[in-house]
Amino acid sequence: MELDAALGARDQFAEFAAARLGTPLFLYGPERSLPEIRRRRSSTSHRISARDRRARRLGRSASGPACRSIAYNLVLEADDLFLAKRIARTIRSASVRALGLSVGNAVQVPAISSSHGGSARRSARRRRSLATVQATELVGLIPSEVLLATDERRWRQLDLDSARTVEHRSSSATRVSRR
Repeated sequence: MELDAALGARDQFAEFAAARLGTPLFLYGPERSLPEIRRRRSSTSHRISARDRRARRLGRSASGPACRSIAYNLVLEADDLFLAKRIARTIRSASVRALGLSVGNAVQVPAISSSHGGSARRSARRRRSLATVQATELVGLIPSEVLLATDERRWRQLDLDSARTVEHRSSSATRVSRR
């Protein structure tokens, strides 16, 4: 049921973005992955929908369910882009996507884990063995079960807080909308 709700929200947002903002979106989910969209977007050898043709013409935006994704940036102490790219290759897996980037004056490894945190914890252990991390930045929200499975003494170091859970934000939004 959770995936169905996420797909419904994705479709509603896509309709809003197309109708009100004039921005058609590529849609991903169980029917096709975001990497598949990226591969096919530049290819002319496949059939695409009318919505995808409009999205291709107007930009590169995509929308899809990310119920169990955790996104974070690892800011490295060393100013070494080659090292960041090596770390990204090392932690990358079927459930972890990662890149090595230079952002402003910092070098970082943005990563997205598509599981309940087990793969994120494994990739963090591998990353720690390769470089010193200056800061960890949570991007967005995490499920409360992942937060509770993390040693509370590490929350500050990992940029975690109970107010940054999906459940907390959902309940806050519900309380605000009822006023």
